This record gives sequence, C-alpha cells and structure tokens, in this order.
Amino acid sequence: DGIALEVTYPYAPQPITIEAPIWGKHNALNLLASFAVLHLAGIEPAHAAAAFRQFTGLKRRSEQLGSADDVLVFDDFAHHPTAIAATIQAMRSRYPSRRIVAAFEPRSATSCRSVLQDELGQAMAGADVALLSKAFRRRNIPPADRIDLHAVEQQVQAAGKAIHICDSPDHLVDLVVPLLAPGDLFLAMSNGHFGNVPQRVLDALAKRA
Repeated sequence: DGIALEVTYPYAPQPITIEAPIWGKHNALNLLASFAVLHLAGIEPAHAAAAFRQFTGLKRRSEQLGSADDVLVFDDFAHHPTAIAATIQAMRSRYPSRRIVAAFEPRSATSCRSVLQDELGQAMAGADVALLSKAFRRRNIPPADRIDLHAVEQQVQAAGKAIHICDSPDHLVDLVVPLLAPGDLFLAMSNGHFGNVPQRVLDALAKRA
C-alpha cells in the first residue's frame, strides 16, 4: 500500500524495486530523486531500498490526523499552487471514491499576492469543494498587489466546483463541519497554524458522531 517503482540504473545487473508507504506522483518523483542521490553518494541500492520501506512521510505532508464520522481529516503544509495541486491529486489517487473538501489559507508572502492568483484557482478547482480563508498578511501588502479571492472564487466556479470564502479560521470551521458528510475527505492546507483548523474539525466531527 503505497509507491512501488522499478528502477534500472547504470551497471546494475538487474532492476531494483523501491517502495515506500506514501503516495502521489510528487512523492514518487521525490523518491526517484532521493534514490539517484544516494546512488551517486555510494550507498548500496539494497540499503537505500530498505530505508525507503520504513519511510512513512513527514509531519504536515499529507498527514492524516484521524477519522471521525467516516470523514478522513488531513493536515498539509502546501502554500503555493503547485503544491496544492499535487496534494489534491495525491488525495484523489489514494481515495478515488471520497469527495474531497479542501481548505486553504493564503499565508506566505507570495500566496497573499495576486502573482499566482490564476494558478491558485486552477489548483483549488481540483477539489470537489473548496474553501478559502482570507489572506493572513493582507494589511502588509499594497492593495493593488493583494490576492483577489473573489477572482479565485469565480475561476473555481467556472470549473463547476463549489467554493466558499471565509472571514477567518473560526468561520471556516463553523461552515465546513455541517458540509462534511460520511465518506468525505477534509484537507486543510497552510504553511502556518491556520487556527488549528484540521484538529478542530476532527474534534467537531467526533462530537457529532
């Protein structure tokens, strides 16, 4: 259950299979890159493969906090459109039958600006339901440079997906818990604390159940 890749490398008598209990295309690429670096460093391929089999991922990288009322709750550090899209895609490949409800907090200096606004809309449209919290650093950015969440909203809606803009993490928790149904997957993404949203959602679901 996870990634399994057959790798052929120079001077090897036969391919070697590397496996890890993680998933998603982005992680598969990272696994290959890590194997290549270890090979160049002189690490025996069998030793590298054995280490990968023990690797269960990093904290806040598609980290499953728990499950309540048959809703899986994940916390992820994604903070730019490429990472958001990759994280949602990994969830989709891992849990194809679950509805994905994804929440994002623009918090980094880049994500609070309009520079990647279109890409953010495309990334969030990968979820079945999207939620956006207002930008964390909004007041520190000139008005002309700030992200326009309503423009992102329109882009996600044009893709046929539901989206909600929330005034705060508190507002997001109050809004999303009633939206979540058994069989769903809730994914919270931020490079900050995000008001402890994923844990609060999990606690509320457990109380509801």
